[in-house]
Amino acid sequence: MHRLSTSAAFQQFCSLLEIGHHRAIPHHSKGNGATERTFRTFHAVISKYINKEHSDWDTILPFTTFSYNNTVHSTTGETPFFLVFGRDPTLTIDRIIDPAPATKRTDIGWFKESLTTTLREVWKQAAHGHGKHKPRTRRKRMKERKVQTYDLGIG
Repeated sequence: MHRLSTSAAFQQFCSLLEIGHHRAIPHHSKGNGATERTFRTFHAVISKYINKEHSDWDTILPFTTFSYNNTVHSTTGETPFFLVFGRDPTLTIDRIIDPAPATKRTDIGWFKESLTTTLREVWKQAAHGHGKHKPRTRRKRMKERKVQTYDLGIG
């Protein structure tokens, strides 16, 4: 086990930011379904654009990551970028269309309070959306599940 993940400082860091730190069993894909689902999505996208030698995946990855982080997730109703930063990304095209920078407030306290309030509300809505999708996901899993039968034998 890595020392960082068990150190008191790291645990305090996670507690301060209200991060639920979970460990997964190595080489056991069913132990961390969310991560495995993300890998499957990335694999599907990268496989469409990668060259025959599979040597350019590292140049495709940043675009895939940006696309994934800015696509609305069906269960949360938000993009991963918005859930992390509390805002949509500012793109180059945004600066071309509206070159004037947004009015800046210099009150850091106001900014922190506003961002914290926004993030907590968005996280609450995302958790609610995620909870609504659990029964549908369970039904789908049960449909795909194969019943195992065993022949009882002597010997």
